[in-house]
Formats: sequence, C-alpha cells, structure tokens
Amino acid sequence: MPALAWNRRWNDGELPRGYLSNDYGTYHSGLPTPGFIKSFPGGMDAYVRAFHPGGTHDLFYTDQAIIDAYKKYVAHVVARYAKSPVVLGWELGNDLRCASTLPASSNCKPETITKWAADICKR
Repeated sequence: MPALAWNRRWNDGELPRGYLSNDYGTYHSGLPTPGFIKSFPGGMDAYVRAFHPGGTHDLFYTDQAIIDAYKKYVAHVVARYAKSPVVLGWELGNDLRCASTLPASSNCKPETITKWAADICKR
C-alpha cells in the first residue's frame, strides 16, 4: 500500500495514508484552496486535539470526556434525522483504527475499538 493517501478533492502528496478530514474550507471553481485540508483537520483527531492537545488518536476511544462529547453529537444528529425517509444508515466513524493523523498509544488494540463501538451503540 502506498504511504500517501489519495484524496478525491485535493492532495498535494503530503497527507499521510488514512488522513481524517472534514470537507471544511473555501472553494473556488469547485476546488479547495491550497492547504485547506491541513488548516482544517476534522474527524476523530479534532476531538483529541480539543480535549488533549498532543494526545494519541486512540484517546478518542478511551477518554470519557471525548466519548461523552461524541455521544452528544451523535444524539443531536440522530434526533434531527431519525424520521427522515432519505437516511439509509449511520456510520459510527470512517475507517476506525488506532492511528490516524495522530499516532496511537501502545495500549490500542482491536478490542479497544470494539469496546468503544459497543458502548456508542448502547441506548
């Protein structure tokens, strides 16, 4: 597998494989402005950076403050769209894994993610 990720919108060859990003940024003629992905990282690592600057990616799965914040986000989105006939399904996270734009700790195992997913899915 290549070391660099391909992004369907824009990738200057500097993004690591598995880079998480929300589609935030300024668009011009349908293309993002250069550097917008690096300036506006999103996804799970945004939670880690907000709650624990310098922390590892897997804190998203284990830190209770992050988990509670994510649960509030999910509850809000589900409540808003629960009765919409156009929603087919909901994805807990894109490409769940121990490391992303932030490294993983040595404690992260597949069981860490499985436990998190089971917890998030409880009512």
